Formats: sequence, C-alpha cells, structure tokens
Amino acid sequence: MTTTTEIKKETKHSPKYKQTEIGPIPADWDLVSYGEAFDFLRTAQYSREQLSDSGMCRYIHYGDIHTKWNHFVDMQNTDLPWIDESKVKNYSLMRDGD
Repeated sequence: MTTTTEIKKETKHSPKYKQTEIGPIPADWDLVSYGEAFDFLRTAQYSREQLSDSGMCRYIHYGDIHTKWNHFVDMQNTDLPWIDESKVKNYSLMRDGD
C-alpha cells in the first residue's frame, strides 16, 4: 500500500516523490508486486542429450542463456538445437520481447 505524502526536493526542476513502504519513489510511479509486473511461465529443462540437429521446434538450453548470449537472442541468426515437438506441448513458446 502506498501513501501519497509528497517529499519536497531542493530544486524546482526535480521530480516530486511520494513515500511508500519501500521508501520514496517518483510521484508518477506505481508500486506493484512482481506478479502484477511480470508473467511467470513454466520452462522446460531438457539435457543436451535430448536435443537434436533437426525437428519441429528450436530449443534454448538453460546453460546457454548465460554463456552464449548477452542480452538477446537473434532467432534468425542463431544456430539452436531442435527438440521433438511432443516435448514442448506443455510449455509456452518464446515470443519477441521475452
């Protein structure tokens, strides 16, 4: 729960702040929970032995997320292994922006 007490800044060009239970935040921000801000999806965890060189669905191995890509994966220019389509039907597929 937020309170709307304004915290005055020393300069007239500074943004106004409001006090919340986590401390002061800019007055035009809202305080929300992680569950309100993010979608949490189940992810698959298959070993490299379960991947192949062909198939219907590309697979990003969890170990590669931190070692191969810095901030994004360019699906058009990245060589990803494949996984059998039957293994991914219970999981969400990656979308632009994920």
